[in-house]
Amino acid sequence: MASRRGARGRAFLPFDHGQPIATIGLAPFAGILLTVMLVFAALRPPVQHAVLVDLPAPPYPGEIGVLSPPTNKIIITRDGQVLWNAAPVSDAQLADILLSVADDNPQPSL
Repeated sequence: MASRRGARGRAFLPFDHGQPIATIGLAPFAGILLTVMLVFAALRPPVQHAVLVDLPAPPYPGEIGVLSPPTNKIIITRDGQVLWNAAPVSDAQLADILLSVADDNPQPSL
C-alpha cells in the first residue's frame, strides 16, 4: 500500500490537513474564574468575632460575694519593728489582729 504524503512530504492521516488544531486560550477562562470567585467572596456572610455565652446569674443581686479575698502583709524590718499592712504595731496588737483575722470568712491570705 502506498503511503500518502502531503505537500510538505510528511505522512498524514485521513482528514489531516497539515494544520495544528486550534486551542482555546486560558486567559478568558481565568478571567471568568476570577470574576466568579470575587462574586462569591463578596456575597459570603460576615465573620462574627464574638462568641455569645449564657452565664448563670446569681439568684439575688445582694448575693454577689467578694471577687478576691483581701491580702494582709506582715513585714519585719531589720531593726525588729513589726508592720501590719505597712502600719507599725506592737506584739500585743499583732496577736489581737491575728486572732480577729482568723475568724474572717473568706479567710484572707497572709
